[in-house]
Amino acid sequence: MAKHSVVRFQKPDAVEDPLTALLREGAQQLIQDAVEAELAQ
Repeated sequence: MAKHSVVRFQKPDAVEDPLTALLREGAQQLIQDAVEAELAQ
């Protein structure tokens, strides 16, 4: 059995740091833009 060092967070949404917030906001904006572009076609 392979050993790894991956540790899962109990509450991933509870992680709040500036980089995580920036990445989350950017991802949400990309998804919103993609949905709007798809609907416009």
